[in-house]
Amino acid sequence: MPNDRLARALDDSIARLKAGASLEDCLTAHVDVTAELKPLLAAAERLRRVAPERFPEEMRGLARNRLMAGVARPAAAPMNVKPRFNLSWGRALLVPLTAVAIVLGLFLGLSTSQGPDSAEAATILTVLQGEVSVHGAKASLVVRTRADLRPGDRVITGPGARAVLTFLDGSTVALGPDTEVLIKAVVDQQGTVRVRLKQERGQTWTNVTEGLGSRQIEIETPTGEVGASEAAFSTSVEPSSGRTEVGAGSGSLQVRSGNQRTDVTGGAQTSVDAPGVVAPATASSPPPRELVLRISGPAWGYVTDPSGATIGLLAPGYPVNQVPGATASRDGANILIRIPQPAAGTYTIGLHGVSGGIVQLGSALSGVSDTASVAVSDGQDWSIALAVDAQAVAFGPPTLQSSAAAKPANVAIPDRVIAAATAISAKPEATKTAKPPTPTPTPTRTPTKPAQTPVSFATPVRATDATVDSAGP
Repeated sequence: MPNDRLARALDDSIARLKAGASLEDCLTAHVDVTAELKPLLAAAERLRRVAPERFPEEMRGLARNRLMAGVARPAAAPMNVKPRFNLSWGRALLVPLTAVAIVLGLFLGLSTSQGPDSAEAATILTVLQGEVSVHGAKASLVVRTRADLRPGDRVITGPGARAVLTFLDGSTVALGPDTEVLIKAVVDQQGTVRVRLKQERGQTWTNVTEGLGSRQIEIETPTGEVGASEAAFSTSVEPSSGRTEVGAGSGSLQVRSGNQRTDVTGGAQTSVDAPGVVAPATASSPPPRELVLRISGPAWGYVTDPSGATIGLLAPGYPVNQVPGATASRDGANILIRIPQPAAGTYTIGLHGVSGGIVQLGSALSGVSDTASVAVSDGQDWSIALAVDAQAVAFGPPTLQSSAAAKPANVAIPDRVIAAATAISAKPEATKTAKPPTPTPTPTRTPTKPAQTPVSFATPVRATDATVDSAGP
């Protein structure tokens, strides 16, 4: 039946659009109903660009109820009216009704075949590089840049691909290459956000930001479970055996399997070799190479690596950590970022001035270092490139940015998180004694390990001239 085909096409197109597909992709997938489908999807796409959060929640709920009631209520039979066109009443009613359904569906977070979802429960998928596919209940497609996901969606990264999942509380899970993750649940229960994922294989880096509210994230693997409320940690799952390795960069977490449980704190690691077999926590080995960045002065600062992953503090003090194994800490007006095993390439440092003054930048890697300085004003945004290779690190000239280009395109920040960060953050001025919440503290190592040698951020030197190993102040 044509009506059934159009209804199914609408349902499928809603799922595709919400997962990041283009209008052309949807029409290509349903060539048999292209003429009827095209105007509906065009209208829906225009309305989808309107930010849903500008529509009050109570009004969204009222609109949902009216929509669903209208869909359920049978149309009254016409009395003594003869149709003027050769078109069935069912088809005549279907087009306006489905038009309303799809437009409100995209606007309010509904589909035409299921009840309303919570708009807050959406998970944002950001593609950093490579091919990333999403497999949902109604559609499977390749995501190029960004998409809104729901529980039941499965994300798979291809070889060399990287992506980030951002949840409604600001917590993130960065996916490495050849990784498969299923979103099982994302709920907000009286202000406590709970996220549950299933990691089938590959590597993830989870950052549960501290200081921005109550939350809990759990990652289920074929052999065990990892749970944390405030931590940054890695989870690696072997595709054949399901063996799981977990390493804590900061905070504390629990690794469980069967009746066994191991608590892991920053700088430690454990493994689940088989179901019910959890190894004791041991100290993690320090990375053989580590890029250390210091940002000192009246500005928030962050760094984006060559893959597009970002770590640091974005205005107004929102902590971001998408770089596997990296840590960021704050001490007064100093932001210290450590990136283990840095890839060669160009890193981009972003600064947002909070008052007038000089921001000092320092970088060090395996005995080579460089420094730079930027004069900032309140509200100004600057970027500066940092070239990194095996032999040297070198800053480029600073560039003043427009406000539109200031925030990294790969970072998604929920409005509720911005509000929380604004409420609890203080300006990073040298004269301030109060400090904003630390995003991811430097890992605590065991006392038996050799202490790190301080690095002086002085003039650039070649690796052959240096005698200091990778370290930081």
